[in-house]
Amino acid sequence: MGKTFLSMVFGITCLIVGMVPSFAGWEVAEDCGDTTNLLGVAFATQENGAVVSENGNRIMFSNDGGMTWKPAKVDVDLSRHNMFDVIFSDTKTGWAVGSYDTGAGKRLANLLKTTDTGATWVNQPLPEDVVYSNPFRVWFDNKGNGWILTYGGHAIFRTSDEGKTWQQIIFREVHPTIKNNAGWIHTGWHVFDSKHLIICGQYGIIIETKDEGKTWTAIDTGLTDLTEEGLKDLFFSDEKNGWAVGQKGVILHTADGGKTWEKQSSGVPNSLERVQFINDKIGYAVGPAIYSAGASADRYGVLLYTEDGGKTWKNVNPTTASLRGLSVLDAKHAWAVGGKGGSASEPKVMVVRCIED
Repeated sequence: MGKTFLSMVFGITCLIVGMVPSFAGWEVAEDCGDTTNLLGVAFATQENGAVVSENGNRIMFSNDGGMTWKPAKVDVDLSRHNMFDVIFSDTKTGWAVGSYDTGAGKRLANLLKTTDTGATWVNQPLPEDVVYSNPFRVWFDNKGNGWILTYGGHAIFRTSDEGKTWQQIIFREVHPTIKNNAGWIHTGWHVFDSKHLIICGQYGIIIETKDEGKTWTAIDTGLTDLTEEGLKDLFFSDEKNGWAVGQKGVILHTADGGKTWEKQSSGVPNSLERVQFINDKIGYAVGPAIYSAGASADRYGVLLYTEDGGKTWKNVNPTTASLRGLSVLDAKHAWAVGGKGGSASEPKVMVVRCIED
């Protein structure tokens, strides 16, 4: 490959790595610059995608499948922003959310939109109740329907007119733990469509709505240590098969649409922050490194892969980097992003790329 594995990991700032499902073919494409930790990634096609980062360094886009990356043009100053999530609703249109600390104890939200597959981004005005929230995840379809999931609180926001107006959806009363704890944090979801979504979060709680948030149902996951088994993300490959991931390597699987859940063994203690499946067999999950003390990692970041529906998982992360974002198109096109997790020797920014044979 022209460089040794060690020189690839420690010799450059940003790694772009390729893999195939057989775990072969890892390669570094190029150094993509001095960017901060990447938190989100989305690809609209096999060629066109975007990544977002914390600390407002930049949004980057690729038009060659992730081989090379360029800074996007953004019409707002992102120097203080954490941009948490990015998605595409069609092959051209994408959305990104984040927020920044004003220094006065408040966070102000931003919703950005692209219509040229990530090359340029324009700030979308938000109403006051959304502006003063902390948007963490975003979803849009190609008909103008959208959702914003905030970090903490007891509400999410929905739109049916491409974000021109937003409705606040409150679900505090749905679960006793949520009702009695104003600090319940919801960090992940799966959106089936504009009416049906499932949200997971702290204390192992999962809640579901099938009517645009008018009513909510609490789902029993069977977790017993709710303080340690907070859930970070959800993904359903179809109406029946779904997976939830979270702290301490927790992976749950349902085969009946969420009515019942069973634990799967991830084989790692890392917190798992994103999960996606291609079908009911092939899937990925990512997580950051573990640092208990000092600058050295007790456990490197993970990229888990399964081809038997989660019965067995294999860590295929070829580097030491923490990974926090995930975008999967098909069995041969997937991307994971992350970066520095606490050690000067850890790659500062990482884009992991899955390519064809």
